[in-house]
Amino acid sequence: MDSNKLYQKRINLAIDYLTAHITEPISLEKLAGVSGFSSFYFHRIFTALTGETPADYVLRTRLELAENYLIKTRRSITQIALECGFSNSAVFARTFRQKCGITPSQYRAGVPAQRAQTGERAQPPTEVNFSIEAVTIQNLPPIPAIYMACYEGYDINLICRAWEKLYRWAALHHLDLSQSRAIGLSLDDPHITLRHQCRYYACFSVEPPAAPSSPVNQITIAGGLYAIFRAESPAEELSQVYYTIFHDWLPDSGYQPAHNPPYEVYIQTPDQHPRQWFKVDICIPVEPISI
Repeated sequence: MDSNKLYQKRINLAIDYLTAHITEPISLEKLAGVSGFSSFYFHRIFTALTGETPADYVLRTRLELAENYLIKTRRSITQIALECGFSNSAVFARTFRQKCGITPSQYRAGVPAQRAQTGERAQPPTEVNFSIEAVTIQNLPPIPAIYMACYEGYDINLICRAWEKLYRWAALHHLDLSQSRAIGLSLDDPHITLRHQCRYYACFSVEPPAAPSSPVNQITIAGGLYAIFRAESPAEELSQVYYTIFHDWLPDSGYQPAHNPPYEVYIQTPDQHPRQWFKVDICIPVEPISI
């Protein structure tokens, strides 16, 4: 393995740790230890490979999580501040205003953020080119899985590449996938996070849990109460399916998103679908709204 790939693999370990512990206190020393670099070199390598300092990455990810909660839940601003890793609501409000140009209350009320950032966010749909067949609310069990991470955004070519790598790894290790489900774990909302910074895990459910090896990792997808949407959509429209769910269904449902990220269970892929679309169960973790 050349040094660039080795460095990227080790930085990805730090990103995995950040993703799992983003609401907790995170030290540079801990991240350096996870990645196997010294603290001094870790900061330089992380910044070179991601385009952000570790502190900027943590702050951006926490603020994007807070934006999700402000839009999609009725949690108080103080509760959101604490759940997103800020020490108190005053620190959160000050930081939010510095980065977004408005207060959290204004953002929740629909005032557009005024960011000085480059990059592209997804836009609301102008026309519908997908279908949502059914919605059910179910308690789902935890799912042990193996995954290949894609940290370069929700680009269909890059995501397909992650799946190809996962299939090759499974074949190399003689893993029986006949009873496995193909699951996509989307960690970011492209209406909030810049497209090239969105994170995605290509997953296979495995029973019993497998023993992964680099570059494949292991995860347990959280169980709990989920709203499940059976949808059919071209790949490029899946983000708009999510927009429709959160914009049209969720506000009147009596539910709000829970803390865990949504995931997709692929029923048919484009090579199996008569219209070359995805047929997918989109599973959104939810909790009843307390009034």
